[in-house]
Amino acid sequence: MPWLTKVTGLRWASVLAAVVGVLICWLLLEAGQEIRLEPVGGDARQNLHAAYNLVVGGTYGFEENPAIPGYRREPLPNLILASVLSLSKGPGLPQPFSRFLADHGLLEQALKVNLLYALMLFAGLWWLCWLLFRPPWLAHIVAMGVLLGSWSFLVSSELENFKTELPAAAFFVLSAVLLVLARRRPGAPLALLAGGGISLVLLTKASGQYVCMIAVPVILVLIMREAQRRHQRPFVCATALLLGICLFTVPWMTRNFLLFNDFALARGGADVLLIRASYNKMTADELRGAFYAFSPERLREDLFEPFLGFAPSQLECDGSLQRFTRNLPCDQRAITAGRLDEVVSFYQVGKRVVPAKLKANLPVDQLSDQENALKKIAVRNIQANSLRHLLVTPAFLWKGIWSFAHAYSWSTTILNGVAMLSLVFMPLLGLWLRKPDWILISLLPAGYFLFYGLSTHFLIRYSAPLIPLSLVALALLLHHPFASQLDRRKMAFGDGMAP
Repeated sequence: MPWLTKVTGLRWASVLAAVVGVLICWLLLEAGQEIRLEPVGGDARQNLHAAYNLVVGGTYGFEENPAIPGYRREPLPNLILASVLSLSKGPGLPQPFSRFLADHGLLEQALKVNLLYALMLFAGLWWLCWLLFRPPWLAHIVAMGVLLGSWSFLVSSELENFKTELPAAAFFVLSAVLLVLARRRPGAPLALLAGGGISLVLLTKASGQYVCMIAVPVILVLIMREAQRRHQRPFVCATALLLGICLFTVPWMTRNFLLFNDFALARGGADVLLIRASYNKMTADELRGAFYAFSPERLREDLFEPFLGFAPSQLECDGSLQRFTRNLPCDQRAITAGRLDEVVSFYQVGKRVVPAKLKANLPVDQLSDQENALKKIAVRNIQANSLRHLLVTPAFLWKGIWSFAHAYSWSTTILNGVAMLSLVFMPLLGLWLRKPDWILISLLPAGYFLFYGLSTHFLIRYSAPLIPLSLVALALLLHHPFASQLDRRKMAFGDGMAP
């Protein structure tokens, strides 16, 4: 009896929904217990410094003087962190910043902002699975798998720092949810919210301003086509989405233009481009070796070394692939002694040697804005070697695939590779199979992935925010054959229309 089947399905769906809710609560409790402060350095230190300066001096900046403005890092996560600091201590934060850094109890308290991002991520993933999978009980089962995977491969390793990978993951998922809703229910309110979701991603990972030049027109076409099909006003939806993007990003970019004469979301870029340009000098043998150097442990030990003749010693000082090792002991000795000409690794050459030489030769009128001057030089170097730059790009795309934390076994390594490739190719698969929702949830993250591979040295943490959506993408691909078969049965027996 069909009605009995439906009632049973609804009961199971309700039970499974309760299980998902309990799972999220358990993961959040586990997250709260696992928060332990790791050393604050690099990007995390800059993010914390920006939030601190905003609370103490009322200005967003990165200098020891909290009144000096800056824009080196994207603002949104740091503004949220500043709100947490303000609520905990307010203007009474220890001064100066070095004293604040020494207060580990206060820093661990501030780290609880990551619980907010974890909650946003988990709730967003559950919502997204509910939108994409049917019947409802299946959506809850998929959500459980995606939640556990996101916890194991991303969240559990990002709770102890002030980096932006966890908030970016949450905003990517929220943006995907809002884009799906905006297409399924065309109208100005949801389109405005969807644009706002994209702006959250941009204000967390500024590289998206380049990705959006291609992604946003495609998104607009998909939403406008559905609006027209449903006899809504497509141009109103398009305007609302663009307004949602601009509503938050343009004021910040205007602030940066007025203060720094740079209409941009963030200042960074020169160091990354110089490092990437240094990798363009790899030889043909090094290009082949790059796939070994950029592979995860399991592939290195069980595939590249026994079957392809590679060895760990090649990545050590004086090895044939030594230039791929970021922190060679011989490089560290040369840097400490000030002998920069003896530094060999691609990373250290691009990070230290080339900038030092360029700064020494900059014209006087460019000394006040070294960042933009170095960025222009790096871009010119890449353009002058554009063919070589393109030839080495596949190696960096390969590197970016392997971002799952704690993926040490063959099973988790395979899951990592298949999931990330599912996400990267999902826009094309969505176009081929006429699945607009697939395109909407994957176009922006896939664009980020390709952009990082093309223009950076692709640290694996760059693609870490894409892990949750990669798991959703893999689940969609696994589910597709069964969903298609079910749709054909429904059509054959007149039980409904295929979606």
